[in-house]
Amino acid sequence: MKKYLCIIVFIMFSASGAAKEEKFGVSLQANYALPTNHLYSYSGSGYGVSITAYFPIGNNFSLCGSVGDMGFDEGNVPGISSYYLNIIQLNAGLRYGLGASTIRPYIGFDTGLFTTTSLTAVSHGFFSTEHYDNTNNFALAPLLGIKIPIGATTLDITAKYTMIFLSGGGTTDYTGINAGVYFPL
Repeated sequence: MKKYLCIIVFIMFSASGAAKEEKFGVSLQANYALPTNHLYSYSGSGYGVSITAYFPIGNNFSLCGSVGDMGFDEGNVPGISSYYLNIIQLNAGLRYGLGASTIRPYIGFDTGLFTTTSLTAVSHGFFSTEHYDNTNNFALAPLLGIKIPIGATTLDITAKYTMIFLSGGGTTDYTGINAGVYFPL
């Protein structure tokens, strides 16, 4: 948690020179997520960081690629003494800008590979058992966001609903907010 807070502070105070027009660039973001679906039973809030590259292709469209890391706190489940979940994301996506003003709302989606790692410990009186799971799953995340110029800096804020499709069927879902700084390159 402390390392994510340090990264957030660094991103917010080191930003300079961001352009107000849409061009190739990267967005460094801090992430906060609330689990939904069955993940809600096991996990608390999620915290992470991500970097998204924007590749404008014309007519208000941008192709995007992103990588990120998200860790979820323990939930409160009877019979489970601890639960750990980490998600590494590798996404591609598409954004569509909804205006030509300096404040630029957008809609889009991300899709890609999510590597989930979980560790569940269950107490059985005098002893406990642990179950470790590491899987690669496909994910889809519809999103909406906004880029807001503030002086020479552009804030990039995105809200998304992420659905991770599990190999055995079903989904693991969470709703997240990503906020950070956009740097043109």
